[in-house]
Amino acid sequence: MQEDDWCYDNGEELSSGFGPEETAGEVLQQWMEVDRVYCVAWQQFTSADWDTLGQIYRDLPGWQPFSSDVPRWYSLDEDRNLHLWASIEPSGLMVAGVLTQGMWRDWDTQFRHAITSHGLPRFKCA
Repeated sequence: MQEDDWCYDNGEELSSGFGPEETAGEVLQQWMEVDRVYCVAWQQFTSADWDTLGQIYRDLPGWQPFSSDVPRWYSLDEDRNLHLWASIEPSGLMVAGVLTQGMWRDWDTQFRHAITSHGLPRFKCA
């Protein structure tokens, strides 16, 4: 399975390039809305897989341990520019929020690497 086969965006995708007037560093500092679904196969999860997912959450940048409802990173306040949250949905793990492009790339890369390196069940998105 390819790296991008098991996730999809519900909105504008992160731009891969930048215009001649912008530097790569400037692009990475631009704010973006995140709305991604990772096609995680919940029906195949064991109790050990759930424990592993919890540890993955805690190891990601910006983890907010005192969230009372859903996993959150960077802020407990969704009204702030800097926030990210996750929700378990039938289609997979939905992750949404607002981050800089650089922060999102780092978070997403670390998350995908952790899921694949731990061998958590996932499927190719349709």
